[in-house]
Amino acid sequence: MCAKFEEHLLYQYDEETLVHHINGSKISPGSSSLFFLSQNLVAKRYSRGEESGPLIAIRRARQLGIPVPSIQRVVESHDRHSIYVISDRIRGRTLEDAWISLSWIRSLLLAIQLRRFVRKMRSLTSKTAGSLSDGKCRSMWLGTYYGLPPHASSETITTFVRYWYNVSPPSRKRRAAVYRALSLSASTNAAASFESDRHSPLTFSHQDLAPRNIIVDEKFRLWLLDWDQSGWYPIYFEYVCMQNFSIPFSWGLLAKFRWWMFCWVSVGIFSKEQEIFHQALMNFTRFAVDRDGIPMQGKAMRLPTQPR
Repeated sequence: MCAKFEEHLLYQYDEETLVHHINGSKISPGSSSLFFLSQNLVAKRYSRGEESGPLIAIRRARQLGIPVPSIQRVVESHDRHSIYVISDRIRGRTLEDAWISLSWIRSLLLAIQLRRFVRKMRSLTSKTAGSLSDGKCRSMWLGTYYGLPPHASSETITTFVRYWYNVSPPSRKRRAAVYRALSLSASTNAAASFESDRHSPLTFSHQDLAPRNIIVDEKFRLWLLDWDQSGWYPIYFEYVCMQNFSIPFSWGLLAKFRWWMFCWVSVGIFSKEQEIFHQALMNFTRFAVDRDGIPMQGKAMRLPTQPR
């Protein structure tokens, strides 16, 4: 922690001095971009332009009455490549650390509390996906080499996922037909019913409600942190993302089942979508590069070059 930094001078420091204090403060063990500036303040570093979406999302969440950290100041590094967002440091334990000590009743009450937040967020909808600032789809589930275009429709997301769910090892003949494959008719497997009309409108989503990003304060109120992945996404994204984290070794079988119950109550169960997304992720990771060394994902999102 930076000993020379004084909280009451936060708004008096010039940007260069404040950035110096931030870089000299303690770094979070969980993230190299998060700094514990003082007992009551934290700072997070972003590449220039990447901070806009989270800031808009936090403001939108606050307008909905969802407990989120208050933003105190935003400063720019001297080289203008980085932006630092300074916000309140929320006191409490992460839900991940507190989980094994919670009773079934307390777990249920917290799930109901989170469900209220999620319902408020789902009251906000959009016809296109992506960040609230620029429409880019920042998601591990959609973030292949080229990814989706900004402001993608639910139909585009559906087609993208269905393609990667059904993909097979690349071949030269297949490369020429990759773009056409995106419009494949519904297959007879689990992805057959994965239709866009089931997943629209797109709703305001946090997209990383892992227990490490949820704080439980001393009054058992939940606070939602880390809105970096937030944006407009299909309703099932919250459930899929809540199932995608490294479960601590300290969690026994009952603790894992309580987490499943927590997810079911707070965001609903979308097991089929989870299965499809995990398989799609596995495929576009496994078949990431074709025989020419070109990212196959990019070819899936553009027309093949026509011979001259």
